[in-house]
Amino acid sequence: AVVVAQEDLQNIPRCAEVGVGYDDATLKTPNGGVLPTAGDCQKSCKASTSCMFFTYYPDSQACWLQGKSAVARSIHNAISAPKECTTNRLDEGLLEAAEVAAAAAKSSGADLAEQVTAGISATKTGVADAELSPEQAAEVATEAASDIAAKSAAANHSSQSQADAVVIASR
Repeated sequence: AVVVAQEDLQNIPRCAEVGVGYDDATLKTPNGGVLPTAGDCQKSCKASTSCMFFTYYPDSQACWLQGKSAVARSIHNAISAPKECTTNRLDEGLLEAAEVAAAAAKSSGADLAEQVTAGISATKTGVADAELSPEQAAEVATEAASDIAAKSAAANHSSQSQADAVVIASR
């Protein structure tokens, strides 16, 4: 098992896999250098045009930047992730949080617009905490707004359209 100090947990990218690393037969030395955290290793990967994934070893602080020929495998003392954490891994959790917020608003007597607004607010909070690029944040927020509006309208048997609910929520 990888031993990570509690204070270092915040420096591990959200999409990172602990106990998984990438092998790239073309690399012989840690081309990302020696860095203090997995988060720093990911930043180094982002700065490299050829990097697709990184593997970080907390014990040696070695950062390996791997390209498209890298193969993931179980490596007990490694932390790895793609160059950027994509929205796909976050969508489900953010949508669930938004649905819970919308349902809570409904149970307290909120109308459709207030339910959707509660869901969007929960999504915005999650997006802000997720370290996404502005483009990724907009993509997640738009998808969540559409899903929440549709589900809230359906749950309310509302005649108000999904598009109307999204417009209301984006105000």
